[in-house]
Amino acid sequence: MVNALIGQKKGMRQVWTKTGTRIPVTEIVLKDNVVVRSVTHAADDVRVQIGSVTKKMKNIPGPTAAQLAQAGIEKGRRVFKEVRATGEELKPGQVISVESVFQVGDVVKITGTTKGKGFAGVVKRYHAAGGPHTHGQSDRERAVGSIGQRTTPGRVFRNQIMPGHMGTDTQTLSTCVIIAIDTVKQAVWIKGSLPGSVNSLLTLQKTDSQNVIELNPKSIDLLGMAPVVVAQEVQEVQEVTETQEVQESAAPEQTEETQA
Repeated sequence: MVNALIGQKKGMRQVWTKTGTRIPVTEIVLKDNVVVRSVTHAADDVRVQIGSVTKKMKNIPGPTAAQLAQAGIEKGRRVFKEVRATGEELKPGQVISVESVFQVGDVVKITGTTKGKGFAGVVKRYHAAGGPHTHGQSDRERAVGSIGQRTTPGRVFRNQIMPGHMGTDTQTLSTCVIIAIDTVKQAVWIKGSLPGSVNSLLTLQKTDSQNVIELNPKSIDLLGMAPVVVAQEVQEVQEVTETQEVQESAAPEQTEETQA
């Protein structure tokens, strides 16, 4: 299975944990992720190209449309990304569901593009203090001030804060936790805020870490989704599995004692 999916940021909400702590959560819809083609770089590096976010086929370039048609994909895709694949072989045209990749409590790495702020000065862009408001400063309170030196070294150093375009930067958050999963809507709820505006694209990459956060039962209804998989259900399944393993391990011992 793949280790990453592409989704769209939808909105934010607040929920409460079992201990009463309020946390913000962000909804990401991860539907329409489909395998386009397989790419093998090495024997231990198998990757697949996935496409997400549907788009009309007539608005897609000819080579891309031909590639989608060859994979048996009827609807066009807007975004394509190459991700690592492990385990069973994925065939072109296969739809990847959220529950087959992520679980509640998974720590994921999320990459997105921040909101664009346009042209901004140093006070807004770098939180500069600005100049003094006295001694004849009529229109220079938010100016950058002196940027150079005297004869030595006689130049402006690199990385000097200056006015310029702000935002639209690629940002990656490495400690995002999945709070809940909606299997019908193919959406996940992530703890905290995420880069980008509504409907902006985000890439979720699975890590090997776990951080299960139990929600208050009343807060589960605030997510506004019917079948939501939360931490309580995950723990119940784990407890049932552990009980079955203990019973199975004890069964052969009882049989040996009976035969003796």
